[in-house]
Amino acid sequence: MGLSMTWRICFALRWGHLAAMGQRPLNTPSKRDYRLKKRMKNADDLINRMDKKLPTQAFVLGWPLKNMGGVNEVVRNLIRQYECAGAIAPMVIEATDQPSNYITAEGTPVIGIPFPAVYDARRPIASLFKFLVRAPFFLLKLRSVCRAHSIEVLNPHFIGMEHFPLVMLRRLGLFHGRLFLSFHGSDIREMIQAKGLRRRLFRLLLRGADALIPCSRGLGEEILMLAPECAERIVPIPNGIDIAYFMECANPAYPLPEVFERRRRLLSIGAFEYKKGHNVLVKAFDMVRRSHPDVCLVIVGQTREEFGATKQLIADLQLADDVLLLQDIPHANIAPLLKSSNIFVLSSRWEKGVCGEGFAMAILEAAALQKPVVSTLSCGVAEIIEHGVSGLIVPPESPELLARAIRELLDDSEAASRQAKRLHGRVSQEFTWNTAYQQYHRLATFH
Repeated sequence: MGLSMTWRICFALRWGHLAAMGQRPLNTPSKRDYRLKKRMKNADDLINRMDKKLPTQAFVLGWPLKNMGGVNEVVRNLIRQYECAGAIAPMVIEATDQPSNYITAEGTPVIGIPFPAVYDARRPIASLFKFLVRAPFFLLKLRSVCRAHSIEVLNPHFIGMEHFPLVMLRRLGLFHGRLFLSFHGSDIREMIQAKGLRRRLFRLLLRGADALIPCSRGLGEEILMLAPECAERIVPIPNGIDIAYFMECANPAYPLPEVFERRRRLLSIGAFEYKKGHNVLVKAFDMVRRSHPDVCLVIVGQTREEFGATKQLIADLQLADDVLLLQDIPHANIAPLLKSSNIFVLSSRWEKGVCGEGFAMAILEAAALQKPVVSTLSCGVAEIIEHGVSGLIVPPESPELLARAIRELLDDSEAASRQAKRLHGRVSQEFTWNTAYQQYHRLATFH
């Protein structure tokens, strides 16, 4: 009876009116962006763009836009492309408990809206009932935001249960635009592993979207494991890189301890977590060191659950003088570290529906600096690298094969250089943020 009444309230309030959002304060510019400086020479440019009332694409994040992380880097780069193109205005909705309301230095509106919790595994029925009671008021508030900002596309990134209200907004006729769900890896894998009512809700979420956008074809195959009926709506859009902007934002140098500065270096970039396979990499390096004692290894990553185990493995193998771990360094230091390295190595795992990359952004960054790449066959890697032509690919979980590939490039610098140049050429042509933007734009304007 209670659920029925809640849905009646939804429909009764469907045509209600809420006040539009108020004025938004401007932030003081704090970030360099050479393209946007050309487009927005003074405050009048921003005012003129707001007066045009462009249709808006709202990127929905489950955390603040200012946070570090791969998903935020993707969204920030897409926003730059939208701002530069000027056809669709970008904005960000932060689905967090902390309300926010500001405009970034580049002119992008950011608003924070607390999304109601949909499902609690400890109390599944009670939590769902509580959500349905709160849903009418939240949906009307969200409709007000969509109208106030002329939102025609809702595009959440890193999909979770918190995005279920966006499907309800569509189904109840409170939003007539498009809904794109952008997947980045562990989000769809969490859905695949869900059971019971939670799994059913995830499938309803996917079915309610206009497009399901994985960042690689491999990740699209994993979406099919959960919702094969959605095959026609899966549109892979790979992540990209703006090489000029990547270099523009980079620090000039990142000094290392002297014992590492004077040696040939392998570099790996990835958070210290299970899926990155750092234990496989360290074991492979131990084999490489025996034949190439002049080589050292530097691993850069965010501190996660596997950092302690990785550090202990290095100690157990007596590699403390040969392996350097760099934690939580700013992204601006990635380019100088790549520039001073000899080979980039990625050792990520891939078990479909369980763990793996979504799309290996670090490979694109290595390609930008024309560095030879050795990688395991994780999700999306074969979509970037052609084995033996633009890099070397080995099976996951094999330290022996990974070590053999590394030694091959160390021993043949000319072949390594040729592969690096080919990879650079392909990435600079096919994997750009402008290409990704064009694909999103075509989806948004397709009727």
